[in-house]
Amino acid sequence: MIKAIIFIFALTFPVAVSSNAFSLDMQQRLGKKIFFLVLLSIIQAVMWLLGRLLGSSFMHLLSDYAKFVPVVLCFIVMFRMLLDTIKIRNGGNLFVVDNVKQLSFLSVALGINTFFVGLGYEYFPLCGDITPLVILIAALVWAFSEAFTPFSKIKLLINSLLNLVFSLVILVMGLLTL
Repeated sequence: MIKAIIFIFALTFPVAVSSNAFSLDMQQRLGKKIFFLVLLSIIQAVMWLLGRLLGSSFMHLLSDYAKFVPVVLCFIVMFRMLLDTIKIRNGGNLFVVDNVKQLSFLSVALGINTFFVGLGYEYFPLCGDITPLVILIAALVWAFSEAFTPFSKIKLLINSLLNLVFSLVILVMGLLTL
């Protein structure tokens, strides 16, 4: 269970990185900022559920490769996070979210990682049926911790390093399923 929670915190770290979009805009009202952060976190859990629903309809076809499915899915997530690490380092992901349309695109883009993990639920169940709740809590923790800390260059470097570390944690967790 502890490994699953560590995995989920690593998986939801991109929410923290994207929460910089809310700390960059100090003019944004507090209520709007909290609404955006909660919605961003909820979408993470919803994307995992969508992945689980889709995965339950066709992942049984890969039962011959049951040992490798979690590794491949974790590798895909790790690769996406490594690409994000490069963007963070170069400052390429600095943006300000002003409206619900932008938030929707951001939420779905971030939710792709949780969607991939949800696809492999049959082979990599994490916390069982409470996984969406754990994802929601982890995403909220990351979102609020990052959105209310002041923006700085050091924060970017730390986020880049943590994104790299967490992507490696995800790969190691996938390899441990072998």
